[in-house]
Amino acid sequence: MPSSSIRRAGADDVSLVRSLRLEALLDAPYAYGSTHAVEAAMDEAAWTSSIFNKGAWFIGTHEGLSAGIVQLTLEPYVAEHHLWAIFGMWVSPVARGTGLTALLLEACATEATTAGAHLVGLWVTAGNDRAATAYARNGFGEVAPQRFGIDHEGPERFMVRTLP
Repeated sequence: MPSSSIRRAGADDVSLVRSLRLEALLDAPYAYGSTHAVEAAMDEAAWTSSIFNKGAWFIGTHEGLSAGIVQLTLEPYVAEHHLWAIFGMWVSPVARGTGLTALLLEACATEATTAGAHLVGLWVTAGNDRAATAYARNGFGEVAPQRFGIDHEGPERFMVRTLP
């Protein structure tokens, strides 16, 4: 049986988070509010700040290989709604369909619940049906009509999951 696990990124994981994020930007550039060129140019101090000053990053491993990443953060514009946001969700093509996505999403839900959140939400690029299906399978429902992304071109849908 394939083995997968999730852990919160720590101080020794800056280069790993950077590597996985850059891989995600190459694999699915349409799905993120940044580009590979912009983030590849960031120095280590910027990466360290990104990782440790905005919520939590989680790293997923599958069969012993780092194969997924996600960021959970409390955004100021939704804080009054007790809603934490998921950003940068990515699972390597070799680990898709293995359950790693569910584990990453559950790590975010657990962290947000512990912090007192009532909801966790994310934006999914319209047309990324595989991701939308995975989110729906993990308790997320679409609550907002399509809109054009704030940080990139293309319509997005907002999906949320109610937490216990």
